[in-house]
Formats: sequence, C-alpha cells, structure tokens
Amino acid sequence: MKDLFTKAVKAKVYRNGAEVIRRGSVELEAGVQSVCVHGFSASAHTDTARILCQEGLSCSDMRLAQSGQGEESPREKELRAQIDALKAHADARRQQIDMWKANGDLSSRTSLPIAELEQFIEKYAERIEALGSDIRATEKKIEELKKELEEVCEADALPVMIADVTAEKAGTYSFELRCFEGMACWNPIYEVRSDGEGPLTILMKANISQNSSQDWESVELSLFTGDPVSSGSVPRLLPLFLDIRQPRPVASAMGGRMMMKANMAFAMEDAAEESADLDGTAAMPSFLMATPAAAENSTETATEYVLPGRRDVKKNGEGTIADVTSYTVPCTYRIVSVPQLDQSAYLVAAVKAADLPMHSCVEAAVYLGDIYQGKVWLDPQMTDEETELTLGKEEKISVRRKELRRKTSTTLNGAKAAEVIVKDQVPVSENKEIEVELLDASGAEHSKETGLLSWKVALEPGQSKALNFSYKTSRPKDKQIEEHRRDI
Repeated sequence: MKDLFTKAVKAKVYRNGAEVIRRGSVELEAGVQSVCVHGFSASAHTDTARILCQEGLSCSDMRLAQSGQGEESPREKELRAQIDALKAHADARRQQIDMWKANGDLSSRTSLPIAELEQFIEKYAERIEALGSDIRATEKKIEELKKELEEVCEADALPVMIADVTAEKAGTYSFELRCFEGMACWNPIYEVRSDGEGPLTILMKANISQNSSQDWESVELSLFTGDPVSSGSVPRLLPLFLDIRQPRPVASAMGGRMMMKANMAFAMEDAAEESADLDGTAAMPSFLMATPAAAENSTETATEYVLPGRRDVKKNGEGTIADVTSYTVPCTYRIVSVPQLDQSAYLVAAVKAADLPMHSCVEAAVYLGDIYQGKVWLDPQMTDEETELTLGKEEKISVRRKELRRKTSTTLNGAKAAEVIVKDQVPVSENKEIEVELLDASGAEHSKETGLLSWKVALEPGQSKALNFSYKTSRPKDKQIEEHRRDI
C-alpha cells in the first residue's frame, strides 16, 4: 500500500465551518495498487470528502479506515524504544552520582596526602556537574520524544481514505483531498473611523480561527458570508392568533419593572467601562498602514472575500486577524449637548440606516483621528430614519446649566465657530389632575408628547449664549407629584 500524505494549502472559511483543500503527491507503479490518503483532521466531516487526481489515473473503490488499524505503527514502536533507552541512560547516570556521593565521604580518608585529596575534590565537583548536565539533557530529549509520540498516536487515530487506483504508467502523481471541517469559523470586526469633517470610513476585519487537530500553515484563505451548516428548508410560517390580553398580577408587573431597572443599570456600567479613553504617548507621527484589499466575489447566496497572500491559522483556536474591506458612509456632523444629564458637548455623526453596509446589528470600535473613543452599535434595521454615533466630547465648547424656581438657564461658550444642538425638557403629565404649562420655550422646538426641547445654536469663536425656558405645574394641594422616566 502506498501512503499519500497531504498538506492544507487552501481553506474556504464560512461563518461556521470551512472547506479545507489539501494536496500531496505519491509515486505509483503501472497497474492497480492501493493508496492510503492521509490528511483528515479530528474534526473533519469525512462524509463530505472528495479526492481529485490528475489525468492517467482511475479508481475502482474508496473506503474509510483508521490510520493505525488498532496496531502500533513502526514509528510508534521506534519512539517508545528510544524513550526507554534514554530513561535507562538517565537512571545509570543517577546511580553514578549516588556512587560518587558515597565515595565523597572524606572522614575516613584522613591518611591520604593533601595533593590527592585536592585532586579528588576537584574531580568530584566536576564529575557531579557533568553527570547532572547529562541527565538534564536526556530528560529534555525524553520530553521531546514523548510529544512526538503523542502526535504520532493522534495521527494513527485519525481516519484515512483508502483508494484502489489504476495508473496507466509509473510516475509521480498529484492528488487533492477536499473535506468540510466543523471546528472553524470567522467573525467580522468593525471599526468606525472619522476625521471629524468628511464621510465615515467603516472597516471590516475578520477574526479567523480553527480548532482542529492540525495547523494550517501558509494557506490561501477566502471568507464566505453564507453558512452551509444553517442552510436547509425555508422557515415555516405558523398561523397568527389574536386573543384578549389578561391583566398581569401586580407583583409580577412590579418585578418586571425592577428587573428592567437592574438591566439598565448593568448596561450603563458596561458602557462606562467600554468608553474609557486611550492616551497615546508616542511622539512619532503615525499613519494607518495600507493593506491589500480582499477580492470580492458575489454569488446568489453569499459573498466571497479572497484574502491576498498566504496565512497561518494555528489549531489552538486563538485566531488570526485579517483586513477584509472598507466602506465609505456619508454622514452629517453635529454637536449635541444635554445639559440636564451631562454638562458636556459631544461631536456626533448622523448616518442613515440605508447607508450602513452590514445586515444585522453589530458593535464597532470608534476612532476620531487616531484616538480610540469607545464602542457603538450599528443597526441597519433601526426604526428611526437616522442614528447618531457619538465620536467623543467637544472640549472647545463648554455648557453650564442652572435651575431657578420657575426658570432654567443654559449658557454656552464656544472657542470656535460651531452649530450646537442643545436638548432639554419639560415634564409631561400622565394624570389629568396634574397640569404642565410651558411659559417660555426661548425659541426651542417643543414636542408635547415627550416634553423634549431642542435648540440649534450658532456660536462664533469666543461667543457666549444663554438659553432660558420656564414652565409651571398645577396639582391638587393634597396630592404629591412623583417623577419617573421611561421610554416611549
């Protein structure tokens, strides 16, 4: 039987799984012979295996088998014999050390001349050190052979494909083994980059990983947006029924509200952690390195990104990062301040959902210039016409808010020319016994449904501008007003 060992040369990676292409060659004689094709990993779906070969060959039978066939391979026997020999060698050296130590008791050698004692002591230290060094080198070699033995045993446990091949003439023939791997995937990583003036650049990178029993070394990689594992029949649409909603028990409703508040608190904590600024300390000018773009091929069911060059993907699942493509997204820049909650001004980029390149909601890192600003969610299915992406604080504009008994005043100071959107609010009554009357909106747009006030303020460099608004509330003298916030 001829052994044909194949090596991974190309991988088509899906969001869940990969088709791996392995190639190898073997010398064949003219006539019929059996060829044992090696290369399957532990996670290979052997039922998807295909073997391709060059012209001049035909195959009469193919069957799956285990590489070792349940017996020790010659290499496994050789490695075990080498390990046993090295262990015996190390034991012999340890016995020699024990003998030298036993003979090193000088209390019974007082009659020896001083010169002989000095010579013995010098040889004693030298010999003990040499024996110890030999033992350490031997133990290191034993560990290396054990690791190789473990790999050989794992390889012997892997499946192989045995094919009865007929060659028209003797020669060296090339084969290709194709098989689907389950333990591989790629996930997109998004970055939003802005210079604060032009359109946004959205970069899509890929984190490619695999956890099979083999390393992919110097392979061609292509990424597919489709997922063959999840393909199948069209989802079945079940009937939709309507019924009268039964009122929930008060305890359950209160519990639900408490759980909602808890979840919101956790979300706010996460956002605070993720939006930490990164401080750069390097004095040298830095530029984003240009990388070759992946070639994009679109099919009816998926998009393929062919990465340039060759890459290594280790079997430990750590993954490798690759640049895939970039998109230019038009946006409108605004400076927004909500002084009631935060007396800061923020630079935001307003984008339309239809302009976002992804198909589902994803998280993206935001960079303003080369400074990391935190993370945002990009949702192409948002119900609003546009969404605002926060790019960072606008440090050149300061905002101060002061509440009086019947009037609220907000003062803006600008160090540069800018148009600032300021948002505040008046309360909204949900009870007919409570009346809210807006006395002075100071030119703000007012939403009666939400109570939101919005101003567009044009600031010249060094200019300050005050916004004042006032309102009053009326209620029965024997009732107290309770405030709460909720979304609508």
